[in-house]
Amino acid sequence: MSDADLNPPTLTQEQGQEGSPSDGASSPEPTTTPAFQTSPATVKRRQRHLLERLRRSVSRQPHDIGEGMDKVVFGVAATATIAFVVWGFVDPHGLGRVSKWALGGTISNFGWLFVLSSTLFVVFIVFVAASRFGKIPLGGDAEEPEYSTGSWVSMMFATGMGIGLIFYGVGEPLYFYMSPPPDTVDPQTAKAASTAMGTALFHWTIYPWAMYALVGLGMAYGTYRLGRSQLFSAMFTSLFGRQAIDGVGGRIINILAIVATLFGSACSLGLGALQI
Repeated sequence: MSDADLNPPTLTQEQGQEGSPSDGASSPEPTTTPAFQTSPATVKRRQRHLLERLRRSVSRQPHDIGEGMDKVVFGVAATATIAFVVWGFVDPHGLGRVSKWALGGTISNFGWLFVLSSTLFVVFIVFVAASRFGKIPLGGDAEEPEYSTGSWVSMMFATGMGIGLIFYGVGEPLYFYMSPPPDTVDPQTAKAASTAMGTALFHWTIYPWAMYALVGLGMAYGTYRLGRSQLFSAMFTSLFGRQAIDGVGGRIINILAIVATLFGSACSLGLGALQI
């Protein structure tokens, strides 16, 4: 930064004269009469002050690690997760028995709800994509996508499926052929082969993508279109109102979302490790 950037321009006789010297007439060289003078020490002091302000503006200010964090949501989710991990270390066999019992009971009693909900998700997502709502951008009206459609599809396919499709695309039909879902068909039969392929297609085709899209659209539309926070509970603001979401109901939703995300990620890592 030079002195010319800090000192204001001075008034000269040339600026006060009318006309322009470009007409070819010679004129005496003007003299400069400064309006005021600035000492070199003042200039340096101003330079240091401006540089210090620039450094503060571009540097990240220290923040409290708990700033903006809901301590109730974090505390309950962390306590539940740590308790589950400790249970696994202390009594792994007991945890295995309880988990197996809970999984079997859920599949036996709510398997129909899972299949029905997945089908409704597919119908809803297809309707949104084919209707006028599918033309609403997930961002500002004047914004352009950061990546092309092909890049978005590639990234979503890689993150949504990953190596799981390579392993379970072959292993899952064989598994369900040998051990069909409960209360369906006898194993190692022609009907078992059909059931195995249907179950594998249910797990790896349009049904999981409809689930991903339902959550992704809700988060993206609320965040990038409506300017809401990226909390999971923010998706339900239009359904239950801001007062309910900012209260106990929103905290319960966020706690369940955190626990489900942590356990889902752990399950994915565990299944990925088994494929190595």
